[in-house]
Order: sequence, then structure tokens, then C-alpha cells
Amino acid sequence: MNILLLISWAMLTLGTILRLYTTLSFSPYVYAIGAVGCLVYAVVSALRNKTSDVKMRRLYGLQFFASVLPTSGIYMLLHHNDYWVVLVLAYAVVMFYLSFRFKE
Repeated sequence: MNILLLISWAMLTLGTILRLYTTLSFSPYVYAIGAVGCLVYAVVSALRNKTSDVKMRRLYGLQFFASVLPTSGIYMLLHHNDYWVVLVLAYAVVMFYLSFRFKE
């Protein structure tokens, strides 16, 4: 399951770099594949760990909420709104925080 997250992060990063530094027409779709992959990973990991304690369920809920941010950025990216960058940065900050909080 972690391979899905790594591939999704790679696609998200590649789509972001392509959008910021090139004018390729397919860059929003690369970003969209990565964002949806991150959302799928958050949902599946929360469902697989339903029996965790309250603290872990709260962290999985926060991970799901954070994964909605780049997914909602797809709309902004496709409609040429530059605020999608803020959503990607918020996602990165929350996931950085969560990387130190999860016990695995």
C-alpha cells in the first residue's frame, strides 16, 4: 500500500513541477492522478485501521482531510486559478506533521 502513496506523491510532484515550469497541456492531468491516488491511500489506510485507538483514528481523519486539499486543487488547476499552490503547500505541511505522529 505504501507503493501507492509513493507513486501518488511522485505524480503530484511531477504534475506540480510541469505546471509551474512548462506549458505542457497534460500537466494538470498528471497532477490529478497523483492527487486522487493520495486520496485513495488516505481512505484505504483509514478503513484498514478502524480498530486503532482514538488518537490514531484522529490522525487518519486529519490525513483524509489533508488529502482532500490537493484533490480540490484539481478544479483550480484546470480553471487556471493560481491558488492551487496554496493547497499543495498546506497538504505538504500537514503530511510533514503527520509523518512524525504516526507510529508504525
